[in-house]
Amino acid sequence: MKDLKKIKNKSIAELEGYKWQGSIPTKESSFLERRFYELHDRKLQDLILTDVDLYIEQEYGLKYVIPIALDILDRDILIKVDYEGELLFNILSVKSDFWSDNPEMKMRLTEITKTNLNKLENMNTTDDIKNDILEALERFIDQ
Repeated sequence: MKDLKKIKNKSIAELEGYKWQGSIPTKESSFLERRFYELHDRKLQDLILTDVDLYIEQEYGLKYVIPIALDILDRDILIKVDYEGELLFNILSVKSDFWSDNPEMKMRLTEITKTNLNKLENMNTTDDIKNDILEALERFIDQ
């Protein structure tokens, strides 16, 4: 992947050569369709946490947003989107093909999780969320 500093002033649509197809979403359109339309021209440097999380959850533009997410997780592994640890859970849930194609990013995520293992094991959240995150981490490590 190109150095993130060199591409931060571009949108994923620009980087991928994508032009919006079809009609502009209306208030009757789905939330996801409206949100993607709003974001499709947003520059990487202007993405906020919820934007990065949405792109990862939808597995869109991963080679551009995963490095941003890794920087965020490096500062706060359990950062809250809707719930504590959601960004981590979503990034751990990305399909194994992505990680196979991007071993340096996988290595960085592995390092971040190892460094913060104590925080993960002692997070203050529901048992279901904690178990989901720890199980996703185990699956990620086993890939």
